[in-house]
This record gives sequence, structure tokens and C-alpha cells, in this order.
Amino acid sequence: MNTKHIFRLAYLIVAAAVLAWIGIGGTIWVAYRTHREAVAANATTPATIVAAAAATAASIEIDPFDRTKSSVQYEWLKPDSDASKIPDWLTRELGPLPANARSLGGWITALRAAGVQVCWKVAPRKVGEGDRTFALPFERASVREVLDELCRCDTRYRWEWMQGNEVVNVLADEKLDAPLGNVSFRPRRFFYCLPDLQPHVYVWTNFNVDPPKGYDNLFYWPVEIKAREITVRDYLNLSVAQYDDMTWTVDAQGVLELDAPQATRDAVAEKYRDEVSP
Repeated sequence: MNTKHIFRLAYLIVAAAVLAWIGIGGTIWVAYRTHREAVAANATTPATIVAAAAATAASIEIDPFDRTKSSVQYEWLKPDSDASKIPDWLTRELGPLPANARSLGGWITALRAAGVQVCWKVAPRKVGEGDRTFALPFERASVREVLDELCRCDTRYRWEWMQGNEVVNVLADEKLDAPLGNVSFRPRRFFYCLPDLQPHVYVWTNFNVDPPKGYDNLFYWPVEIKAREITVRDYLNLSVAQYDDMTWTVDAQGVLELDAPQATRDAVAEKYRDEVSP
């Protein structure tokens, strides 16, 4: 075998080795990607909401629920309610109120800015239908009067509050009253509570890939619940009630948002500023 044949043989051996390495690397990469996709598909943490999931959430039928058996009760006011039985916080005067017309969402934002812990379930909207806007007929009014007027102007909604608390619910339907049974757990991040609420509530952010970190993300805040025979709505109310003026919003597709005033955000960050690990 001459030198030319030796070089040719060496070249073929090197080429075969390179091709084999590429093949092995490709196989490993495909296997890794397949594994990652499988983990994401089967993870117990919340996934990114998609249109199909939202459509499914909107069409879920709710099992009958006996509120009398629940440890969470709600109150509402009739027009002729005894004034002595109305909580002081409902008689608190608000104002001056904005004079311009706003959507219900805009008015709820104004209520939250005024210190009313109001959470709401958005009414479904017909294709092509825009926000209904209206102005309130007074410059100053009590919390109760404002809530009454909002539901009078948009009759799709009703309002009530969680007994023994100041968490107000403005509701378009009963979709969040899906029963969950008894719920009991020690403090854990709200992020890890989300699977308990599916398929009735979703979030837009894909926490499978990048779980929330830090107290600037409200889904990172810890909550604790111990309650009997509660619903998705009760679960949300009991969670936000643990922080000053924290609120939730669930839109017509079941997408959940949490909000809190800056003072609460600062207080929570300060409380946990020495935290070493999540």
C-alpha cells in the first residue's frame, strides 16, 4: 500500500467518524427535544392558554353547588335593607368621581384606586361588540351606591361580598362557582395553586418554561387556605383576602389576572426581602 492509498484510507476513516458523530448528536438532540415537549405537555404546572383551551373553558358545565354547606358565605343588599345592618365600609363616601363615560372595567379600576377590594368576572361579549360605556349620575356617592349604579347601568352584572370580609365580587355569570370540595394547604406560591383551578381558570404566561420569580410577580406570592366545600371563586377570594386590596379579574375566556396597589407590593417585597430561596 503506497502513501496515496494510506491518505485516502485515513480520509475515509475520519469522514466516517464525523458522520457517525453527527448522527449520534442528532439522535441525542431529537430525544432531548422530545423529552422536553413531553414534560411540558404533562407538567402539573399551568400551561400557556390557547384559543382551544379558552373555548373549552367557556363551555364547561358547572355541577350544582349547595352554598349552605360551604364555609364561605356571601352577602348582598336588597333595596329595603336595614341601614343598621350595612357594613361601615359600604357606606364610605367616594369622590369626586370621574365625570366622563367609562366601561365597567374602567369604573372597577376607579373603585380599586379608591381602596375598594373589588374582583370581577367579565361578561361574555358577542362578536364585534365593543365595551359598553356610561357615566355615573353623581359626583360623590357611597361604595354601595356606586356598585348599585354600575349593576343598574349594565344589568348583566350583580354584586355581593364575602361574609366577614371586604372582598367584593362583581359577577356576570356563575362559571366560577364550580365546586372544588375541601381545600387545605399551608403557605405556597399562588403559581402552584393554579392547577387546582383548571380548567376553569388559566393564565397567559407559560410558567412551564419560566416559573415566576421575585415578589414583583403576584403569582409568586404565598397563600394559605383551609376551607370546607368551596368553589373556584371562593378559592380566589380567600387568596386575595390575605393581602391588602389585592384583587383578581377573570375574563370571559377564563384568563386570570391578579392586581395589587403599589403600597401592598412594596410591603410584601419588604416582608420577604431577606428571603434566601423560594
